[in-house]
Amino acid sequence: MSHLRQPELLLAEAIEETVPQPDPPVVIPLGGGRSLEVRPERDAATLRIRAEGDRQLQIEVRFEASGPVLRVEAPQLQVETPRAVSFACETFNVEASRGIDLRSGGDITQTAAGNARVDAQRVDVEASPGAIRLKANDEVQLLGEMILLNSDDPRLAAPMPEWASGPRVAPEVAAAPTSGDPDLVAELLSRARAGGDGSAPEGR
Repeated sequence: MSHLRQPELLLAEAIEETVPQPDPPVVIPLGGGRSLEVRPERDAATLRIRAEGDRQLQIEVRFEASGPVLRVEAPQLQVETPRAVSFACETFNVEASRGIDLRSGGDITQTAAGNARVDAQRVDVEASPGAIRLKANDEVQLLGEMILLNSDDPRLAAPMPEWASGPRVAPEVAAAPTSGDPDLVAELLSRARAGGDGSAPEGR
């Protein structure tokens, strides 16, 4: 049966010889366990700078038909320049597993031709010593379980002291002729002392 498969093997070997095989990569040692690797491919070429074991540093530049693609892997990446850093792209995505901190010694401007949305467990906005201004051409809607204006959250306020939590009793102030007709006030006081009804006399 082997003589029957021999033409098929010859055909496969002939096809394999006609298909161009990729050239082997060229590795250039850089010292310190680092190396430069150039790997040519059919429709692209890849340039890699690797550290020992590929665990510390890897810079890859892939030259594709649509343009070069840069890929960097490192434990830490720092970019420092005394001038500006600009990015121009179709989509800009940033994903951080722990946090994002943006600081500016001047102003911060955010502009979107579409919608702007902020989703978070809690949102704090503070302006000090300036003001906060909200402006909308349409309605402004506030939805919340409790909306406070110029007031602290009563659930977070300190408890009232015992002396202020008891019943409020108005202090007793003795009547005195400090206003009105002195004669009328004197007559009302005399009737109060005598046990009268305290009503005003006729003609007063």
